[in-house]
Amino acid sequence: MTWAEKYRATRISELIISPEILKTMVSWMNRWKSGDVAKKGMILYGDPGTGKTTALSVISREVGFQLIEMNSSDRRNAEQMKLVAKMGGLYRDLFSMDDTHGGPDKLILVDEADNIFEGRSTDTGGDTGGIRALAEIVQETHNPIALTMNEYYDFRRKSSAQAIIENCEVLDFRPYTRRRTREYSAYIARVRERINQILETEKVKLSQEAIDLAIERNEPDLRAILNDLESLRHLSDAPEDDMELWDRDSPGSVYDIIDQTFRSRNYGKILQALRNKDFDTDDYIMWIDQNLPDMEVETTKIDRPFALLAYSDWLKNQVFRKQHFAFKNLAEEVSAGVGFAVNRLNEHYFKYQFPQYIRDRARIKGSGMGRRNVSEKVGRMVHLSTRRAGDMLWLMEMMRRHDKKGFTELAEKLYLTPQEISSL
Repeated sequence: MTWAEKYRATRISELIISPEILKTMVSWMNRWKSGDVAKKGMILYGDPGTGKTTALSVISREVGFQLIEMNSSDRRNAEQMKLVAKMGGLYRDLFSMDDTHGGPDKLILVDEADNIFEGRSTDTGGDTGGIRALAEIVQETHNPIALTMNEYYDFRRKSSAQAIIENCEVLDFRPYTRRRTREYSAYIARVRERINQILETEKVKLSQEAIDLAIERNEPDLRAILNDLESLRHLSDAPEDDMELWDRDSPGSVYDIIDQTFRSRNYGKILQALRNKDFDTDDYIMWIDQNLPDMEVETTKIDRPFALLAYSDWLKNQVFRKQHFAFKNLAEEVSAGVGFAVNRLNEHYFKYQFPQYIRDRARIKGSGMGRRNVSEKVGRMVHLSTRRAGDMLWLMEMMRRHDKKGFTELAEKLYLTPQEISSL
């Protein structure tokens, strides 16, 4: 058994999560117990290994719920969803001996709900109709339903997902909001304390440098931190050169790398962070372009960093014109120096803004996806191809303008989301 499993939290006091998230989760479950339910479901989303499933398991047990779990290894099509989750969600525990208690007694957990595949054929993944069925279950359930996911924003774009979201409390399961704060320091202190308890129990001695590096490279993924440290259990105070851990790379978030680009005075460190990035060069340039005006205090001298960024953009375009990918690395190297060209840097805390160009592009794409989703749903209802059904959308547009009642009834039958309706 791995350390991550062996030392999984079993009590609320052992959970390493945000106090605000803990308070919200306990409050939501207690409202179910008292019958004062505002939202029937709860969505927890965030990085893998942060303890979403563990937190639900621990809190539900302490509040008094039996946990019924449907994870990603289960087949989760419409039929199976209704058989497992709906039985648990609509009926009380058949084995409960407490006849005096008529309230909810179970919590239904749908783990990795963002991985439910919404297709029309079981040959393409086996989860056919799963999201649509889950939306029905969340609306009708007599017991609380919790969903965990890593990619919430991808899930939002799926057909019928909005019907689920509207009936759920949505929590961004992050242990802290940003680094270099008291909240972040408190979180790191708790992680170190927990690691030291595990090492003492296992009678394993590791250097503080190894512990700190494992945290730095993996947080907030507690599972990965413990896995790395467990792999070093046979090394006692091992030097850096002997540790395979040093060679592991984890992708840097766009926020961290943009912050380094503007504020770090170590050009080599910025380039190293870029090598581990999980976004493309286009996005990097657009993030700098969006936030540069707020980072340069002397606006009359902003032309210099923008000229450097323009040159970087020109280099990036040479990748396609010259069919030579060396220009991509050059573009990133030039962009990484933009912070050094800023004359007077804004030293105050600043929340970096998402690029408006990417936002607009996503909205246009989302509108097209919305119409396609509507076409698929209409096609299923009247047994037509998506393309043929798309030719009929003009009728729905007319209904939306001139027959609001009829359109509302049709939209409910099709489980149209607000985004899909707005695309018409």
